[in-house]
Amino acid sequence: LLRRHILPDHLHIAATLGILAVVFLVAEIIQINAGLVSAIVMGAMMANQCKADISHIFEFKENLTILLVSFLFIILSAGLDLAAFSGIAWQLALFVVILIVIARPLAVF
Repeated sequence: LLRRHILPDHLHIAATLGILAVVFLVAEIIQINAGLVSAIVMGAMMANQCKADISHIFEFKENLTILLVSFLFIILSAGLDLAAFSGIAWQLALFVVILIVIARPLAVF
């Protein structure tokens, strides 16, 4: 699809994600836990081919990586029990202030 210019440039990312989802689901249907391996193999094959320009897909991957890491930290922090921090609240606040006021300026200079 990418090599023959069947799709316009703005649809390459959506088509790639759609094909990746199909590959993942078909592999999962055939063998449990094979979807991850098939997705990795598909990514390696796309990265190593020379016939189609996929630079804009790599740019999207970088943006997607930033979004997913951000969502990961939000999901992890949503699972924290705030009652567990009640006994160490002042020590934690002091530690954060020390990091912001002392450690960060020292690291910059």
